[in-house]
Amino acid sequence: MRLRAALAARRAGLLTGGLLCIVIGCAFLTVALFIVIAASHGAGLAALVVGVIYVGFGLVFVGLSRRTPHSVRAAAAATAAAPPPAGTDAAALVTAFLSGLSAGVAAKKKST
Repeated sequence: MRLRAALAARRAGLLTGGLLCIVIGCAFLTVALFIVIAASHGAGLAALVVGVIYVGFGLVFVGLSRRTPHSVRAAAAATAAAPPPAGTDAAALVTAFLSGLSAGVAAKKKST
């Protein structure tokens, strides 16, 4: 268990460092693109091109975030199509809820 936690922490640290380097690199590439376009066509067009590129990437990422992977859709369809387990009626659900509620109240009274 401790090894898994250490590996997860290492992976998270490396991922964070890598993403930070990518963000810094994108900033430098944006400035370089702006300078190149501004030198040949002016600052207004440079700002327009860089803005359109970032809006385009943003729209692509938003579109990708809206997609549901096939495996998730298949799992959702399987659970929706499956009949509920036997013996799960409303009365049993209410009884189980009230039993848990009274146990929680009893435990709270016991601890105070």
